[in-house]
Amino acid sequence: MTFAQTTSTDGGLFLLRQADERLRISRALAALMPDERDQKKVSHSRIEQFRQRLYQICLGYEDCNDANWLRTDPVFKTVCDRLRETDAALSSQPTLSRMENAIDGRTLNQLRDWFEQSYVDGLAEETDLVILDLDSTASTISTCSIRSW
Repeated sequence: MTFAQTTSTDGGLFLLRQADERLRISRALAALMPDERDQKKVSHSRIEQFRQRLYQICLGYEDCNDANWLRTDPVFKTVCDRLRETDAALSSQPTLSRMENAIDGRTLNQLRDWFEQSYVDGLAEETDLVILDLDSTASTISTCSIRSW
């Protein structure tokens, strides 16, 4: 007897998918990713893999190992365009890791450039200055200050 997962705890994925479609993030990232795989043997498209990985991270499943049990989740399958009852599972952890490791320096720069350009394109036309205040220091204390100039 095989176990078929019939429930999900991640209903928010439907909203995430709608936001992704509106912003075209997964589509853009997948289009920038070179695909050297033998297409006759491919079971998981790059767009499906990007959606799966992106949505996992957005929901707090940053460890790629989580793919091993999320790959059969009916909502995850649905938002990645697989039929929950009949289609095969999503990518496994090793398959997603191979995708992530296929990203070379050039592709990484293209992905970064796309994110930067999409951010700039989303700014109001009258925007003259943007200040990015980045701090990579790990701190458990959260502070926020607002200054008027």
